[in-house]
Amino acid sequence: MVETIEMEGTSFKVSHIWLYVKDTQKSIQFYRDIIGFKVVETFPDGALLKAGEILIGVHREEDDRKSLPGGTSVIIYTQNIQKGYGILRQRGVTFLTQIEKEPYGLIASFKDPDGYLLELWQPS
Repeated sequence: MVETIEMEGTSFKVSHIWLYVKDTQKSIQFYRDIIGFKVVETFPDGALLKAGEILIGVHREEDDRKSLPGGTSVIIYTQNIQKGYGILRQRGVTFLTQIEKEPYGLIASFKDPDGYLLELWQPS
């Protein structure tokens, strides 16, 4: 079960995990046909698959992701990115980006102590 964490007037919840892969079709087939995930959305560079409450996105590996351990990013949903961004900065998080507007919402990126990419996300 995905738990929502309440914090200082806002909340956080893991939304989905992106796997950056070399062969999207091979990965989609693996997660769909072997593991049993359901494809909920496809797009030119990958797909979003679901098993229960868990969403995994497979996306064609991009050059800027190759330096990330395992080519993975964890997407953390928040209903108020401004507030969440401020709280995390106060707690010592160094963001890699300012809050950026993307077609799918607002996003700000940071890394955990081992270098894994995390993205704070407020959907549009």
